[in-house]
Amino acid sequence: SIIDTPSGLYDVAIIGSGPASCSLAALLAASPSNPSVVLLSQNANKRWVPNYGCWAEEWEVLDELYAARGIHGLMDRGSDVHWEDTDCFFGETSHGVLSRDVEGSHRRTIGREYVRVSRRGLKEVFCDGTYEIICQDVSGTAVNTNVYMPPGSITFHETYTELTLKDASKSTVRAKIVVDGTGAESSFTIRDGREKEGYQIAYGIECNVDGPGVTESMVGDYDRQKMTLFDFRSKAWNNADGLHDHDAVQKPTFNYVMPLSKEVIFFEETSLVANLAMSFQECKDRLRDRLASQNVRITNVLEEEFCYIPMGGGLPRKGQRIVPVGAAAGLVHPSTGYQLCRCLSSNLAVCDQIVSELAHVEDLNQPFDPDIAAARIIGRTWTPDAIRQRNFAVFG
Repeated sequence: SIIDTPSGLYDVAIIGSGPASCSLAALLAASPSNPSVVLLSQNANKRWVPNYGCWAEEWEVLDELYAARGIHGLMDRGSDVHWEDTDCFFGETSHGVLSRDVEGSHRRTIGREYVRVSRRGLKEVFCDGTYEIICQDVSGTAVNTNVYMPPGSITFHETYTELTLKDASKSTVRAKIVVDGTGAESSFTIRDGREKEGYQIAYGIECNVDGPGVTESMVGDYDRQKMTLFDFRSKAWNNADGLHDHDAVQKPTFNYVMPLSKEVIFFEETSLVANLAMSFQECKDRLRDRLASQNVRITNVLEEEFCYIPMGGGLPRKGQRIVPVGAAAGLVHPSTGYQLCRCLSSNLAVCDQIVSELAHVEDLNQPFDPDIAAARIIGRTWTPDAIRQRNFAVFG
């Protein structure tokens, strides 16, 4: 059976239900031309899992840009905790000097505000009922450029693409433009050069803590009024049971700390980038011993997060008709792992190009060419300047 609009065809079908997919769907639905949009994902009604954080000034700019498009609330509803300042520990001495022989505990204060993105609030901002949602996944795995298995799962027609859903009746959805927002491990987009990737691994917990190191103002070395972006120190705990001090130096990790309330703290022990990837268990063990060295004990784990982020590698292969966005498009910063703000910013240009492609055909009264449209749309994400900037970060 064919699922479609009364006219027989969606303008845009978006695969996935994370921030990349939902933000683009909301932008398209809010555009004056009001294209028909459908979002396809079995997980569309589930909560977002990762904890996202970013610099406050970046989020404020995005709040203004999205509000100008009729999407309000990124700052008010889309963020839930705000810190006036940010700390880092790099092992510097009290004079701010790094030494091979002595690890210090100098607190380097950045002087920049930081926010935690509200997973629930941001999803409510983007999933506002202005576009259609079908809670079914799409079948198909790309094995070559525009070739998908099993045969017939994704069919390319001259002016539209037909997607087969993973429901019992094998329903299909037809759309002029298909967008892939299913993340870095997408089965719909081919990115060459992935053998060169590194991997960011992080084990995170929202938890309650106690111990001699927990006071009204501090949790161990971490100020409750600030966000701690990096704690790279390891000397105090790297020879704990089950750990090896050599590995802590050669394969460093850092703690990322968000004091969420008087009772709840978010810790995340992170391997910034490595190949081979560090194990989640190693990160978990290091976090336990790091906190113990600061006289902090975890008493209750409210939520665990296992974060895996491929970093670097190639960009999407040219010539693909399905347009990737977000991590599927390789938007993860290859040096830091950040991608949410870059994705939301990029989607503004992607939305404009999609609207332009749909309007261009109507103006010229010509058949729609999905392949030409796809090339121009992905070109708005990966402009020559953006490619140069990314290449420089990969080199670094």
